[in-house]
Amino acid sequence: MSSRKRKTPGKSSSKKNHHLPLRKALKETLEKLEKKDRNKFFTEPVSKEEVPSYYEVIPNPMDFGTMKKKLKDAKYKSWEDFEIDFNLIVDNCLHFNPPGTIWYRAALRLRKESRKVMEEGKKETEPEA
Repeated sequence: MSSRKRKTPGKSSSKKNHHLPLRKALKETLEKLEKKDRNKFFTEPVSKEEVPSYYEVIPNPMDFGTMKKKLKDAKYKSWEDFEIDFNLIVDNCLHFNPPGTIWYRAALRLRKESRKVMEEGKKETEPEA
């Protein structure tokens, strides 16, 4: 009799082989990115009432709330689609706000802290067929 353990079919003993479906990986990544937004600057669209000039300067506004809705509506078909919208959040903020302002610094910090979160999310995603 062998002392080796039998592997159950369909189960992997290695965490390395555990991958999430794209939508679930994007949802988890978005939740982690939102936590990096300490001041909640990027949670909702910029208010047209409070900052009317924003929409004159920024043609494609984006925020985490809009990304959540797009995720819920299955609009993201790839990591690239997801990253384009995330980068819009950061790039729009950097374009609209002067360097040195609290919003500008928050966008720089979010971009820097997002790199590791995005890479981890991609590694956990099921390979595309």
